[in-house]
Amino acid sequence: MQPATGTSVWGEAIEAVPDQFCDDNSLVGTPARIRERYRAREDSGATGLPINGDTQAIELMAEITGRAKATSAEHPSARALRLAAKRVPSPFGPHPTPREVTMTALDRPKDDDGFAGKVAIVTGGGAAGDGIGNGRAAAMLLARSGASVLVVDRRIDLAQRTVEMIEAEGGTAAAFAADVTDEDVCRDLIDHTIERFGRLDFLDNNVGIGSRGSVVEERAETWRRVMQVNVETMFLVSKYAIPAMLKSDHGGAIVNVASISALRPRGLTAYSVSKGAVIALTKAMAVDHGREGIRVNCVAPGPVFTPMVSSGGMSDAAREQRRKASVLGIEGSGWDVGNAVRFLLSNHARYITGQVLVVDGGVTLQGPGRATGNE
Repeated sequence: MQPATGTSVWGEAIEAVPDQFCDDNSLVGTPARIRERYRAREDSGATGLPINGDTQAIELMAEITGRAKATSAEHPSARALRLAAKRVPSPFGPHPTPREVTMTALDRPKDDDGFAGKVAIVTGGGAAGDGIGNGRAAAMLLARSGASVLVVDRRIDLAQRTVEMIEAEGGTAAAFAADVTDEDVCRDLIDHTIERFGRLDFLDNNVGIGSRGSVVEERAETWRRVMQVNVETMFLVSKYAIPAMLKSDHGGAIVNVASISALRPRGLTAYSVSKGAVIALTKAMAVDHGREGIRVNCVAPGPVFTPMVSSGGMSDAAREQRRKASVLGIEGSGWDVGNAVRFLLSNHARYITGQVLVVDGGVTLQGPGRATGNE
């Protein structure tokens, strides 16, 4: 006999949910909170499904259904979890399907960026002094959102300063010195992350160097070095990060940092080619690993002012010229790039992969200024 569709059936199903599958970091919180509400409804004699007034139970069941499908049959609680999911009455009739329950939950998405309890690696996460570079900004913003962050840099002191800045804000982070052009070091980097934090969910590939000159002017050894640092490092870190993500949570997200120089070359040939390769790598990785739940996107910064730019001795006049190149008439900073990285790694970008997010204040929207009057 099929039970009548009503509050008591929902309550019975919720009572059967193993707590360990829906903790405080889950979609809607612990089953205990939902149970308390439903017991109160039972006591008051309320009837019917609270579809319009309270969707938390439906969302909880959607999460249970999804986890039941993903849970290994060998898990001690797998059977109980699947039984709980089967007992959920559907708002569409007495025989629910995972699609019915899940779609009901998705109609009312939670404002959850998905970083709480997760772990991120940011390469190139150091910066001179207290300056805010692209990597440091991303690391700090991810930590503010609840992620634990491994800050990677060639110089441990620069990475450690980023960690100190994160910890001063109440975040969790650790420093790791690494030359990510070395494959063995990249493998050790991922192993260290798992040993330290127990999982890996996000990767911000932020390492890069510059170069000037045409193919005639560029030295062959410099060309090879630019390709190694700007492209090969992303290949190597991702090579070992992706399997770790899949073991941690059946998916993850990666952001590769390119440049608008790939979209509008301007005399930095080796650099432009390397960043074009980063965009191609991003799209290829998105195709290769999308079915595994790995999203891969790219941020292409414009002329933002960072400690690396400042250390190059940029004049005030050159800095002002860069500002004027933006259609917004403002200067970009590492925070702008960091916010773009955080967005693409977050749940808010769950349906975005293989894309290039240009962060340049509109620089690439226009060419050089033209003279006014008769030409």
